[in-house]
Amino acid sequence: MREPKEIMSALDPTTHSTMRIYHVGIGQRFVLCDNWFSSVPGETWPNRNFAVAATSNGEVNIKTKFYSNKTIFEELAKNGHTWQIYQDGPAQLWSFYKLWFLKNGGFRSFSKFKEDVKNDKLNNFVFIEPKHFPLFGYTNNMHAGNNSRIVIPISNPQKI
Repeated sequence: MREPKEIMSALDPTTHSTMRIYHVGIGQRFVLCDNWFSSVPGETWPNRNFAVAATSNGEVNIKTKFYSNKTIFEELAKNGHTWQIYQDGPAQLWSFYKLWFLKNGGFRSFSKFKEDVKNDKLNNFVFIEPKHFPLFGYTNNMHAGNNSRIVIPISNPQKI
């Protein structure tokens, strides 16, 4: 269980730019919820597995292994729709090995996301994987306790 002071530790209270992104960039443009209902009463990866495969295989904790479950990406491809997983570091969805060979989509570096948006080249369905592991310098997944500093990939939050 996390300590209360860790919950918002991904946000830097000494700067207003991070909160401005949430308030102006997201809060005033999109519908936000004030309650979160996860599919699995557990950690992030079982919930991500449930989000893409409609099951966590009964897991509530992170288990590093390969999964053979059918995913939403297979259903999209089967029905002629395109998909893309943008990853900022190693992707947790690599654990679904069937995605390695699936047509109509694939894995792409998050550094290409902005370019694809600008050029109107997004696929029908997009899933974004944050940088999960701090051993690559920092994480950007907004989890409490594993961000010594937050890096927001927006060059000028004042222009949101």
